[in-house]
Amino acid sequence: MKTQITFLITFLSVFNCFSQVTFGVKAGVNLSSASESYSENISSRDLSIKPGFQIGMWSAIPLVDKLSLLPELVFAQEGYNWNDNIDRNIHLYYLNLNLLLSYRIIEKVSIEFGPQVSKIIKANYRVNGKANNYNNNYSDGLDLALMLGGRLNISSKVGLGLRYIQGLNDISEESISLTTGTINSTQSIDIDQKKFGIQLSLYLGF
Repeated sequence: MKTQITFLITFLSVFNCFSQVTFGVKAGVNLSSASESYSENISSRDLSIKPGFQIGMWSAIPLVDKLSLLPELVFAQEGYNWNDNIDRNIHLYYLNLNLLLSYRIIEKVSIEFGPQVSKIIKANYRVNGKANNYNNNYSDGLDLALMLGGRLNISSKVGLGLRYIQGLNDISEESISLTTGTINSTQSIDIDQKKFGIQLSLYLGF
């Protein structure tokens, strides 16, 4: 009898938890760039912030009091601008899976932290507005990042979010060819490139 009561209480607790799961959509802007290090001691390229967009779905799963799990599936345009007296833009299109923990510090404000797992879909390199396929310069594997931010719940159905994203692994398979002192001799220099950026999002709940 005690076992049955315990099972019933557990079942009702789990059911009540998942009955409070909320879903919605999100959209917003990305301000992204990348940091670089090289296999040789050379001057770094001048990379700057590039605006992009994001759109996707989210859910909030209550765990314990004030703590929730926030899974998100988001399509995002990221990348960076490369300034060397020529208008160069790198557009990176990702499918991102975000798995964050949210802690409500006051009634309408929460802080969020967790990993992002990304799969690059397409890379596009534009010089003076002309697009070129750039897929071979970026890894086919999964990219990992950490996210830290917060959300302001304007109402039960509308929220605003702000996050910082820091990449953890090298996203690029790019290298630089550097001419050496020997005639017709070049040296290939590997680039270790990690993405970072800021996201501003609008959340709409169902």
